[in-house]
Order: sequence, then C-alpha cells, then structure tokens
Amino acid sequence: ADRSRPETLITIADQPWEEIGRVAQLHRCEKLLVGLGRLYDDDGGTSKVLEPLERLLSSVESDTVVLRAPQGWHPSRVQRVLVPVGGRRDHSHLRARILASLCREGCAVITFFGAVEAAADEHALALLHAELDELAQDEVGRGPDGGRATHAAIEVARVEGAIADAIVERAQASDLVVLGLRRISKRRTALGPLALRVARETQCPLLLIGRQVT
Repeated sequence: ADRSRPETLITIADQPWEEIGRVAQLHRCEKLLVGLGRLYDDDGGTSKVLEPLERLLSSVESDTVVLRAPQGWHPSRVQRVLVPVGGRRDHSHLRARILASLCREGCAVITFFGAVEAAADEHALALLHAELDELAQDEVGRGPDGGRATHAAIEVARVEGAIADAIVERAQASDLVVLGLRRISKRRTALGPLALRVARETQCPLLLIGRQVT
C-alpha cells in the first residue's frame, strides 16, 4: 500500500488541543504539524494558545513542527532561510528533511548562523565556523567538490548582548526562520524565551521544530 497517501479526518471536541493530541497518539503519527497565526496578542501579551500548545507538544510522541505564516503562504516562495544553531544536533534529522523539501521547492540560500561571546578569540570563531560547515554538509548536502552545497552559507558572529537580538536582526532579510524547540525533559517541550522573543519581534514566517524522544 502507498503509505504516503494523505487522509482527512474531521472531529468535534470541546477541547481542540487535547483532541489533536489524542488523534495524533491514536494514529501513531510520526510527525505533527501545527499551524499557528501568532503567539502574541495585539497588546503584546502572550497569546492564550501558548499554554495549551506547549501541553500538546509535550503530550505527543512524534516529531513536532509549529508553523507561523501568513494566509496564503507557500514554501515555493522561500528564497532565503535562516537557521540559528545553538551547538547541539537534537533537531538535525528532522531539520535536514525540512531543508531538503525547501531546496526542492527552489530555495536559493540557507544560512546556518551561530554566535559566540563578544570576548571570544579568532580560534573560537574558526572552530564554530568549522562545526557549522560540517552541519551544513550533513543537512543540506555536498557540492561537486565534496564541500557543502553552493546554496548553503555559514555565518558566525561575536554577540555582545542576547543572541536573540542577532537572530531578530538577520530575520529581517529572511523569508523563513527555522528554530529548534527546547525540550526540558523527556516528557516536556517548551518554546522557551528565545523562541518566544523571535516570534514576538519578527514578521517573517517562522518554523519551530521539536525532536521526538524515545
């Protein structure tokens, strides 16, 4: 049988977020994609969906993706992707599949961005650049010469303040930001202050990804 054939299921429930989790568990979904308009209200306060969203992400046993994008958005419009990396590879496998899909849609540049403290020396910068270069080769692919693909770029920077400032600044020139969710424990996933600030202070589409823990 063709396992990739999509199915449609419509249910009615008093608690929609709990129902999404129940259906995902019942059908043993490997991936869960949640579309979200915004995480903040008009007055700048945290949206009421944040708490039930985090409960949902923590309750399912699947990889999770939260997409914030305007109505009518389509991946084929994405040309510049920003991928902030914090040094760990928790989301590498899932992120690689997402980036591969974007490349097939015609994405031109995927920039892996990392930051070090302002006092870091050149050796620290070079080491981080090498780590991101290896990550880009693993997640985006290799070029004809064996190095990373031509549409993968590396950017490292010294940051004096919060790294969120640097991410928000670079997001202004991006069509999509791909950011990993923070898993506090095996059974709890949180958006965290970094993701929330990026969500609040950017307007471009945002993709938040969480890794399944088995």
